Amino acid sequence: PVNRAYIWVGWLIILTAMFVQRPIHNFFPALSAQAGISALVVGLPLALHLALQGLTAFVLFPIRNLLYRQTSLWIFQGGCAALCLLTWLWPSFASSCLGISLLGIYTGFAYFAAVFYASNSPRSAFNIGVNECLVGLGSFAGLFAVEGWMKQSGDLNAMFLVGALALLTSLLLQSACAGRSGKPRAPQAD
Repeated sequence: PVNRAYIWVGWLIILTAMFVQRPIHNFFPALSAQAGISALVVGLPLALHLALQGLTAFVLFPIRNLLYRQTSLWIFQGGCAALCLLTWLWPSFASSCLGISLLGIYTGFAYFAAVFYASNSPRSAFNIGVNECLVGLGSFAGLFAVEGWMKQSGDLNAMFLVGALALLTSLLLQSACAGRSGKPRAPQAD
């Protein structure tokens, strides 16, 4: 049997991924339009983000058993938090484009891991249903949190700072969940 703590980890991952991704997809085009940047130019990093998201899942499938290690959580999410912090610290259109594009690697990991963890359980249909519910909740929570922070601070680039803080908080919670039930066991390779 698979370590059931990773179902909770998967739920935290998908909630966090949507909390981070949705505000960027909503606010970046609007803020760029206000700065006079064309929709075509703004669409390129978003398209690259989605392309990297899909490609990441293909790369992860052959090494899926590595997902049952806390190191994988720290690499993907810690790296994404660092990327968000760097993008926030050095705000420019170019750094935002690079950050948004590379964020696709993290979201590819997040979607793959969340579905993979939920599917390796006897209650996989229920778990995936919870995943889908958390997609909506994470989206709304991220939008409200980022908009509130932007209004309060006046920092239009705050979506990256809020994302980094959410990633680090979630990562600590995921590590606590994964560490509670002992050494995880991955499913047998097909």
